[in-house]
Amino acid sequence: MRPRIIVSGVVFALLLMGVGCTARITTPPIATLLIVTAPRVTLPPAWTPVPTETALPTRTPLPTETALPTLTTNEICGSFGLTTRPATGAEYDYDATLTFAWTNVPTGVRLTLAINLHDAKQGLRLDVDAPGDNIVPIPLLRLPEDTGRYDWKLGLQHPLYGEICKVEGYFTRRPLKIL
Repeated sequence: MRPRIIVSGVVFALLLMGVGCTARITTPPIATLLIVTAPRVTLPPAWTPVPTETALPTRTPLPTETALPTLTTNEICGSFGLTTRPATGAEYDYDATLTFAWTNVPTGVRLTLAINLHDAKQGLRLDVDAPGDNIVPIPLLRLPEDTGRYDWKLGLQHPLYGEICKVEGYFTRRPLKIL
């Protein structure tokens, strides 16, 4: 049994060493590119294209913004309201604060308030470009140091109609009390 194991071992060793193997040469596959051309289709020489009329694009109207109707001066002044103002002819302390309040100033319209010393140009002017409602306190210490009668005028400055909705009045500023 021993010789059989030796023979098996020798055969195995020869196989491992490559004895008895035939060498194979492998070649890489060759790609073949096959170009097939189709016959060119042409029109007969006597054929002439007939001009066709191209349809014009249809006109699609663009959406337009609807313009807001312009209010008349009566409509603007009817909705505008001066809700708080100094009482006409009232007397106020030298350092008092007056309050003006209004409602419904339209968009694009400026409110103007002027307070001037009677028969003089001294005073203050306030231009408000805020639409809607507003309240403004006016400290009399911002006015010139003079006492006496002051006239006030309030109105709307409309870009189309000019100065509209005028309201005016006057008050008296008392002298400063020194204790």
